[in-house]
Amino acid sequence: MSQVERIKQMVENGYSLKTIQDDVGCSYKTVKKYLEKEDFNEKLPIRKTSGRNKIHMYQDEIIAIIDSCKHNWEKHRITGQRIYDLLLERHKEIEISYETVQRFVKRHKASARLQQQRGFEELVWHPGEAQADFGEADFLRPDGTTERLKFFQLSFPHSNMFYTQIYKGENGECVCQGLKNIFEYLGKVPNLIVFDNATGIGHRIAEILKESRLFTQFKLQYGFVSRYCNPNSGHEKGSVENSVGFTRRNMFTPLIEIPFDVESFNTNKLFVLSEKLKEHKIHYKKNVKISLLMQEDLQSMMDLPAIPLIIKKVVSVKTDGYGKFVLSKHHWYTLASEYTFKNLLVETYAWDIKVYTETGEYIETFERKYGTDRTDTVHIETMINNIIYKPGAWPNSKLRESMGKEDPFSLYMDKLPTKSDRKNLLKLVQEIMVTFDADTVLYACQDLAKNGQTPSRANITTLSNRITTFPTDKSNNCTGVDLSKFDFLLKRGQ
Repeated sequence: MSQVERIKQMVENGYSLKTIQDDVGCSYKTVKKYLEKEDFNEKLPIRKTSGRNKIHMYQDEIIAIIDSCKHNWEKHRITGQRIYDLLLERHKEIEISYETVQRFVKRHKASARLQQQRGFEELVWHPGEAQADFGEADFLRPDGTTERLKFFQLSFPHSNMFYTQIYKGENGECVCQGLKNIFEYLGKVPNLIVFDNATGIGHRIAEILKESRLFTQFKLQYGFVSRYCNPNSGHEKGSVENSVGFTRRNMFTPLIEIPFDVESFNTNKLFVLSEKLKEHKIHYKKNVKISLLMQEDLQSMMDLPAIPLIIKKVVSVKTDGYGKFVLSKHHWYTLASEYTFKNLLVETYAWDIKVYTETGEYIETFERKYGTDRTDTVHIETMINNIIYKPGAWPNSKLRESMGKEDPFSLYMDKLPTKSDRKNLLKLVQEIMVTFDADTVLYACQDLAKNGQTPSRANITTLSNRITTFPTDKSNNCTGVDLSKFDFLLKRGQ
């Protein structure tokens, strides 16, 4: 029973107000107020403002100061103290305190934040529509190291199915190559793909978004429509946001080992892992298997074009006096000495780059580097060619440094009496590399020098062939057949 009901009931039973006051534990005025109250309709709890507070004399001016600074960089935000100081400068004698101004500023900013925090509109996603985004995860490599890589995710909100591709960067080549791989695996192309502010495929200046030339070509070739989220509106692609976290927690944890050839891993095994992860899952809202809903997605999607697009950009570069050129501001690639101070053409792919002369003659292919740290990439063949061109540079060359101070072949080269001897030996090595790969030939040279044998053409060729035919970690019994059963014959002959 409520306090008001008890008061009214005791009055009806003939109790005095003094007795009621003592019984319910409230004042005489409270008892009398409840007895006289006739309207029990609930009213809004409106905050009452004090008429004595003079902040209203300045509130329009304070709000104008706040609004004039709201587009400033966040570290140039206006404070209550600064607003109070400006009021003092303008009005000389002000009738309110700093604390009053500070409280008003705090309330106004809080009210403005609440007005900006609008609720989310639940979006409807049709079959055949997709969302795209990048995530990050750590991976184990075959040599035991751990590497943090990016993974591109394409999610289908209608079914909640997704597909993943691993890359080293988030540029346009990675986005388009990831999409192409997924399209070709599915045999279909989504009608619409929603992206997060054009990451990797363009750039936004204020409200204007400009797509890259590569992505525009890709869209035209495959025929889908692209759409981009509004700034600070991740909920507009909530499906792929959730699937990125789901993939990292469920597919990539504990850390999985991936081969050095991630490109093949993407197209051969990663699709299977994605489908296995969702194979028996039920859609959280539709109570239908995700695999069945994905069939509806596929039925609504477009066919692949007759001609696939080769995912690459073509850029012009100029080499310096060392035959080097730079891509993405941080990554340097070195060519042979004959390509110093040359204008060249470079095709950039997701995983590698290819270099051509201005007339289109192929020169060399490099593994593409990513990140903001400087990298310098040069092939062993290029280093050998440079020393052939300038044999006097051998003692301080990159080739000598890369082989190590205690390398047997390097020490053998150091002992050669003339620059011509070094030049001729490296020319011989270069000629043999036409038949065998560089690592094999250099290993053969190191082994010969270590065992005190001359690295002649015949010796290098024979050992390179031996290394290529049989693993070098085998014993002299290259067949691997157990010959211990014949040991007794040797003992009988002794």
